[in-house]
Amino acid sequence: MRRKCSSLEKRLRLYDEVMRLRKQELRYKQTAKTIGKESLDIVGKPAEMLHRDVRDLILRVC
Repeated sequence: MRRKCSSLEKRLRLYDEVMRLRKQELRYKQTAKTIGKESLDIVGKPAEMLHRDVRDLILRVC
């Protein structure tokens, strides 16, 4: 089951952040950690939950 961000704007911000980090050739775990530290306000979730969201998003994008 996929998690959904509360708004399209937040989802697009998360997507942009993931793509920026993927260009730096980070693996999804490192990407999730980086987003969790820098941009927790994007989805307003704890880092553990954000990790799953980022992993799912990266697997769909790549």
